[in-house]
Amino acid sequence: MPEGLTNPEEMKIALAQSIVSKLEHFLKEGEDIPEYEVDFGDFKVRKNWWHGVTQELETAESESVLSGEVEAKVQDFLHFIFSPNFKNRWTTEEDIKKADQIINDVVEYLKREYSL
Repeated sequence: MPEGLTNPEEMKIALAQSIVSKLEHFLKEGEDIPEYEVDFGDFKVRKNWWHGVTQELETAESESVLSGEVEAKVQDFLHFIFSPNFKNRWTTEEDIKKADQIINDVVEYLKREYSL
């Protein structure tokens, strides 16, 4: 939770704002899929992009800023991301679309739930 805040509701709002900001940044990165492995640049195929997205989703889940259907979608998505099937292959266009959809769902939920 964000430091310097003592009111639990204010802390959740600040956390939700932080998560929304970071997830919206991830959405802006490029969707091109090069035919070679990339370790830098604005590509959603980078391992660090996936790590950042999952880190924000895990934070949202563990800090209880999600609930209901969107929380279940995040759990399913994380299960998919951490599966050997995903880890041991190249990123596909379908993977990127799936990630973009869950990011959009979470951002929409947080904005609505916390009046951001």
